[in-house]
Amino acid sequence: MSQSPTPYRYGYCGIYVLDETRQMMHVTGRTFNIRFEIVDNRPVAREPDYYAVYQVKIYVAGSMLLFSSSYREPGVYTVAITVPSERFIGPVRVEMTNDQHEFFYDTFTMGFNIYFYRILKWVVAGPLVCLVIVLTFARQLDLPDLPVWR
Repeated sequence: MSQSPTPYRYGYCGIYVLDETRQMMHVTGRTFNIRFEIVDNRPVAREPDYYAVYQVKIYVAGSMLLFSSSYREPGVYTVAITVPSERFIGPVRVEMTNDQHEFFYDTFTMGFNIYFYRILKWVVAGPLVCLVIVLTFARQLDLPDLPVWR
């Protein structure tokens, strides 16, 4: 598990992406899920009347904002993210700012629609391959010739 160089490393406060999300290397489709955990072990955060706000943003390729939301409690969250329409491999950055305006982040690399051409290839080539197989077997059978119109 790779965390950012922020105080979370010491179990204090921060955000990190869970390993199950980090293991997804390539995403194809319209949406995908990102699971992250907000950690806040500050003594003030455990007080009953303390009101914390954690602003979470998810960026792709440094500047493309895909998600922004606020959370009131630490914990594990899952969010559905829209896949960018362009094909590329790039960094996904999950950022968090807490109520003290401290900044935390975690980054991992992911490919978007990289292998889409494989699906498209079989949609185009599949019917042609089936036709060649049928014609090859039909030629080996003893069928009467088709009538010729003159």
